[in-house]
Amino acid sequence: MIKNIKWGILGCGRIAEKFASDILLIPDCQLIACASKEIHKATIFAEKFQIANYYGDYESMLKLKELDVIYIATTHNFHFSNILLCLENGKNVLCEKPLCVSTVEVNRVVDAAKSNNLFLMEAMWTAFLPAFRHLVNDVKSGLIGDVRYLRADFGFRTDYNPVHRLFNPSLAGGCILDIGIYPLYASYEILGKPETMLLSNTKAPTGVEIESTMHMTYLGGATASLYSSINCNTRNTLEIFGTNGSIWVPGRFHEISKYTYLSSDGVQYEKSFEKMGWGYSHQIDHVNDCNRNKMTQSDIMTFDKSKALMEIMEEAIMY
Repeated sequence: MIKNIKWGILGCGRIAEKFASDILLIPDCQLIACASKEIHKATIFAEKFQIANYYGDYESMLKLKELDVIYIATTHNFHFSNILLCLENGKNVLCEKPLCVSTVEVNRVVDAAKSNNLFLMEAMWTAFLPAFRHLVNDVKSGLIGDVRYLRADFGFRTDYNPVHRLFNPSLAGGCILDIGIYPLYASYEILGKPETMLLSNTKAPTGVEIESTMHMTYLGGATASLYSSINCNTRNTLEIFGTNGSIWVPGRFHEISKYTYLSSDGVQYEKSFEKMGWGYSHQIDHVNDCNRNKMTQSDIMTFDKSKALMEIMEEAIMY
């Protein structure tokens, strides 16, 4: 008999709503609890998704013995303390990206998960989308030859507001942690960790970056150009060029459902893949399997990947 994985959600905002709706699409798992520091938010959230247990503090929810996994959907600056709280209460954790906001914090939560023999994973949902998994397999199987150049961008325009989380340094604001992580993750999955980086940031009056360009060079000479912005709209595309062809992912590549292959001799075709719900379901399904198999880390979104991404982002932010 397949174990029914029971979920709780910590933080009841917009992303949590999408995540909750996708949990409902997965068999053999159940959303049984939610918590917010504002009880009215937890109440509304629970009513919307028919959740039996809801709380105005996190500690009370974590006392539910039947909970298997907690999804953390709070703002970046709270991830570190929220993860430790869950682990200290014996709960497995899926935490929204970025996992934390410094390498020190990432190392500490990973060590805490290991010492408590509990599961922990950064919620990089792109990694689990069927189209992205196939794209990675195509590239690594040599479909486009040796990768020589990768380009990715993610940008949107939003009005400056010093107290908004995107512009507020006390809330770990800035484009790199919020959306720059997506181009960075794509480049890391395809090319690994760069040998060298050239960085350029434009900063808001509050000191957080509103535009960031990362130019990467890798062992063997491949390069990548990554751009993120909360100051202008971009096409949000991903392109990968190899010695025998290229792959192009159209707008909003981070929620990829299709990509186009173009060979060096002009052969072109498109590959399309269905995603379930908002796309979080594939990640949820993976975490369920990890928990059933008593794994303490994902074999796809590993601790080492989260550490490497944070090291690169931290260097870029400090530039």
